[in-house]
Amino acid sequence: MVLVRNEIQVKRVDCSIPNVCIVDVNLEEDVRIMGVYAPYSRSWNLQNLSTFVSDNCVIFGDFNVDLEQDGNKAESLLDWADSLNLSPFVPDCPTSLRSDRTIDYALSNIANIGIQKFNTNTTSDHYPVLSILPMKCKQRINGKSIHWKVFNLFTEYTFSYWEKSWCFQNFDVAYDDYIKFLHCLIARCTVSFPLNKYRLAVPPYLRCFMSYVRALSFRQSQTNDNDLKKQVYYLRKQIKYELKLFVSSKLTLASSSGAMVKNSLEMCDLAANFYEDFFRKSENIVRPHPYVDAHGLNSYMFNFLHSSHWSFLLNLYNLSFSSFFLPISWKDTRIVLLAKNDSVCIPAQTRPISLLDCFQKIGEKLFLVRFRDVLYRRGLLPDNQSGFREKIQIAN
Repeated sequence: MVLVRNEIQVKRVDCSIPNVCIVDVNLEEDVRIMGVYAPYSRSWNLQNLSTFVSDNCVIFGDFNVDLEQDGNKAESLLDWADSLNLSPFVPDCPTSLRSDRTIDYALSNIANIGIQKFNTNTTSDHYPVLSILPMKCKQRINGKSIHWKVFNLFTEYTFSYWEKSWCFQNFDVAYDDYIKFLHCLIARCTVSFPLNKYRLAVPPYLRCFMSYVRALSFRQSQTNDNDLKKQVYYLRKQIKYELKLFVSSKLTLASSSGAMVKNSLEMCDLAANFYEDFFRKSENIVRPHPYVDAHGLNSYMFNFLHSSHWSFLLNLYNLSFSSFFLPISWKDTRIVLLAKNDSVCIPAQTRPISLLDCFQKIGEKLFLVRFRDVLYRRGLLPDNQSGFREKIQIAN
């Protein structure tokens, strides 16, 4: 099985050989990746793979052959690889848990592949291997569409399961499992597709300006007016200039050396380093780095979450109000930076905004309604109390 990110285009290559999976990855240069499991009892030999080897090809797998210890078997494998201009790339440490042998590696005609054993707890009798291919991915602009009706049906069908699985003795575990389920369900209902043409979310005044120029252009095509043609040409140049200014006004961070950082991951690391030092209270404090969305949920989901699910969430809110209980996941936030003045600035000149858990926002709204009711009924706030309140006007 080969798992690939949605942003990367791949094509499955038909292959009837057992325990062999082949995909072509569409990068700046196409790369063929072959996953192979070659047990001693296999009904095929390596020659069957020869027709699938192409330029920029890499074969990962469990070959059940140690290139240093297995003598004739190793020689046979290397002779076959040499005939196809494939070089072995082997981890430095043994990969088999049952023997001191390295039998998981890569064969490729790509230069400088990095590969290493991943030391982790595993239920397999092999350690996983990690590899890096020195290839560049095409810059793509992808759109996505979420099938919310499918999401709604799945939440309805799974209600009985979650009703039984919801553990009222341990809300932390139950809630954490539930939001992970919702996040995975949204991801499964999401379809990603490349955008050949796209339009930025431009401000209203630019949209109106573009509509006006489009109308003038249509009128010019109908009347063939040369003066109007010159005016449309001039206005189009002005629109391009305004759009260029708008795009350049997006947030860009400057490092301590003064270099401009526009890559989103590098900006995230730079901002996280600054705010970790800014909010540090002791050397032992541990903060997530970089700051990422912990749950991947958004409030738009509530329009399609089946109404039956609120029955067991209601118990969570009631427990929170009656016993001052907050699930641990409610304390996770996603940090978004806004520029205070100029769009190009250092991290110290940004304003961090915390995006709270969606269900916690519901809890805050429920608390606010009840808290306001107590304030109004008991008259705890005078009419001249500062602050914005509904149906309260303060005379000057």
